[in-house]
Formats: sequence, C-alpha cells, structure tokens
Amino acid sequence: MGKEKLLERWAEYIGELFDDDRKDHDVMKRNFAGLPILEDEVRSAIRKMKTGKATGPDGVSIELTEALEDYGTEQGELRISDVSTRRSKQSTQCFQFIIDLANRDHTELTDE
Repeated sequence: MGKEKLLERWAEYIGELFDDDRKDHDVMKRNFAGLPILEDEVRSAIRKMKTGKATGPDGVSIELTEALEDYGTEQGELRISDVSTRRSKQSTQCFQFIIDLANRDHTELTDE
C-alpha cells in the first residue's frame, strides 16, 4: 500500500471514528470554547506517550501516529478541534483527555 493511499485511508478512518449523526440535544450542549490547541501541544503530548502500549478505544496506536509524522499531528489537531461540536460521550471524553494533556507540563498516561 502506497503512502498516499495509506494517508487517504487514515483520514477516512479518523473521519468515521468521530462521525456522529445523532440529533443535538439542548441538555447535552456544552461550551468548550477556549484557546485553540496548538500544533506544538499535540506534538508534545505525542512525544510523551509511551510506545508499545495497547491502543485506546479508537484503535490508533502511538506508533501509527508517530509514523504518520506531520500528517498525523495535523489530523489530530483537526479532529480534536472538531470534537467540541460532537455530542457523543466518547468524543467528549477524548476532547477532555487531550485538553488535560495540553494543560500539564508532565503527563503520565494511566487507565482511569
């Protein structure tokens, strides 16, 4: 599989992962407005993650994210920013997790 095809499939997978076509509910609306997440913050969070660990619920390993280099970081930023408009529990948890990572100088990743 060529690199272009791999990158195309990666974008498709991430799009499907965070796609949520359920109707919006006023009760679930939250304001996640704040400063945008910077590319350096995403890169820093990726560098701090340990390799060789099990994937999370999204099935994306840190090794895959690192292998995609700039494209993985760019897609991560786009999807993280987009999560604030989604209403699913998993997306909200993912968004909060990334915000927590971005707000810490030293992060240890543990299962909660």
